[in-house]
Amino acid sequence: MRGNRMKGKFAGTVSGVVLFGYLLIGGGNDQAVFGQTGVEPVEQGSYLRRVEQAQLQPKLQTTQKSKPKPELKPKPKLKPKPKSRNTSPEIISLPPESGIPGYPYLYQPIAVDADGDKLNWSLKVSPTGMLIDPATGLIAAESLPSGQHAVSLRVDDGLGGSDTQDFTISLRAGPVIMSTPAEYTYTSTPYRYTVEAIDPAGLDLRYAISAGPSGMHIDPDTGLLEWSADTAGVIDIRIAVSNAFGESTTQSYSLTVMDQDSITIISTPVIEAYVSLLYEYPLALLNASGAEAIYSFNQAPTGMTVDAATGLVSWTPATAGSFPVEVVVMNDRGYMNTQKFTLVVNSLEQMDRMFTGMVSDMFASLANADLGGAMQYLTVDAQLRLGPLFNELLDDMGQVSANYTDPVRVSIHPEMAEYMVRRTGGNGDRVFMVTFLRNNNREWRINDL
Repeated sequence: MRGNRMKGKFAGTVSGVVLFGYLLIGGGNDQAVFGQTGVEPVEQGSYLRRVEQAQLQPKLQTTQKSKPKPELKPKPKLKPKPKSRNTSPEIISLPPESGIPGYPYLYQPIAVDADGDKLNWSLKVSPTGMLIDPATGLIAAESLPSGQHAVSLRVDDGLGGSDTQDFTISLRAGPVIMSTPAEYTYTSTPYRYTVEAIDPAGLDLRYAISAGPSGMHIDPDTGLLEWSADTAGVIDIRIAVSNAFGESTTQSYSLTVMDQDSITIISTPVIEAYVSLLYEYPLALLNASGAEAIYSFNQAPTGMTVDAATGLVSWTPATAGSFPVEVVVMNDRGYMNTQKFTLVVNSLEQMDRMFTGMVSDMFASLANADLGGAMQYLTVDAQLRLGPLFNELLDDMGQVSANYTDPVRVSIHPEMAEYMVRRTGGNGDRVFMVTFLRNNNREWRINDL
């Protein structure tokens, strides 16, 4: 076919070539105009026919040079982000382990979590009828029977951290004596003691003396015990209380009988003092006759005094050490009583070092997220009150890692000491007081911040 000249939107010379999906058919000088769609009219009977794309594609491929495909590089593997370490919660409260059968039992446990996670409570082991609030941990039983009841309490943070507290509740069967007897009396003076007891089931109680001196009497219905001693001495007494089912309990104690005109020192001496600080110990007496009492020393360190009329012992020690003391009290009727004890005088510098070490070790434990280690420096009462505060400190590590000055002594006494600490850095400077108290084992612990 000879070349044809085309006019219109696209014109050119073709020779059996497909352009834009149209095929030109004809010969000679026939002309065609290419349009967008359909067939355009042409002169001398020539025509233009559209060819389907599927028919044209093989021909188009034969006229185009294929480009090489780019080489695909493998995507680098992303390392997973390291997960932050979860700290397990810790139960810091102590449960009540005794009670009365038939009465409600309640225990509100307290736990601390260094991460501030939401805590869930549950009972792994518990007696029938005991319930727990999974959100607050409150344990309640409307009524428990007498005997031993094992409990296993669990708290978890939902992230794999947990703590468990196992304890046993002992509920005693039968009556319970609630009153405490007076343990001193005088000759020829009526001695009275009303025994107070309760029964879990509300049963009537009967009172009896199972051991005691001749002439001592107790009302079987009211529990009023009465007696009058003729001679001085120490008497052992045992009282029994029972109900209609034969369940019973006893109370045993020793009663000291003194001569009517005698005097007895009943106060407990203060046995610690500090260098350069005033030491005082007020004596207390049993003095039934009201006779005038005069105080003095059989032995005392140099400079120690006792008020002859009031019995107030005073001293400002100059050196540390141990000093024996013996106080004497005598009345105008010739009766005398003594009290011996050893007074330990501590160096203030030694006490300052001890308290500084406690504060430093406590904050070091917090900085290491060792909540249990920090808690050991607190009294039991302080653990309950300051546990949430320590949790906040762990949430804000800036506070824990701040600088703390050594405690500066404000006051110190045999049973309590106050020190001032300044914190710098963290989220601001702050001055606060640290109060130290002795526990039942005579050990110093932090009681307040």
